[in-house]
Amino acid sequence: MRNFDADLKLLKAIRKGDEKAFEKIFERYSTQLFNVVQKFTTSRTDAEDVVQEVFSKVWKHRIRINPELPFTPYIIKIAKNMVINIAKKRIYETTYLSYKYHVHSKFNYITENQVLFRELQSILEEKISMLPDKRQEVYRLSRQEGLTANEIAEKLGISVRTVENHINQALKEIRHHLAQKSK
Repeated sequence: MRNFDADLKLLKAIRKGDEKAFEKIFERYSTQLFNVVQKFTTSRTDAEDVVQEVFSKVWKHRIRINPELPFTPYIIKIAKNMVINIAKKRIYETTYLSYKYHVHSKFNYITENQVLFRELQSILEEKISMLPDKRQEVYRLSRQEGLTANEIAEKLGISVRTVENHINQALKEIRHHLAQKSK
């Protein structure tokens, strides 16, 4: 177990912008966090990236740190959300590549593919523009700008759960709209 008093002192210093205290916390926790993250990622590079990003967020949002609370659960929660987002992104990429391969192998004419893709984009944009303003904004930040639910919540001043509800509802409405258009 870490020395709680030493961490308390360092975390209070970090809140005040002390870079040396931040370096000490990084040295103290980065290896431990890397070992945890690596168990859940597919590569060492991903684990290293997550650790760097976690500590970047810690520094960026240092004023939110509660020095009275244990630091390990705080950074693990941040890392967990990042790992989930990486996994989601990989699923989307894999699905898209699979779709792209299927479309290209099924159709021989690039022009036809481009026309179909533009038509699909147009239908999708039509439905997105019909969403309520806040849902539309959340959807665009998520799907077009690639922001995480946490980042969107912070940017818009709403809860993460509200962001997730907006995204889920938007996707449900879009799927329904696309199903109606394909009939």
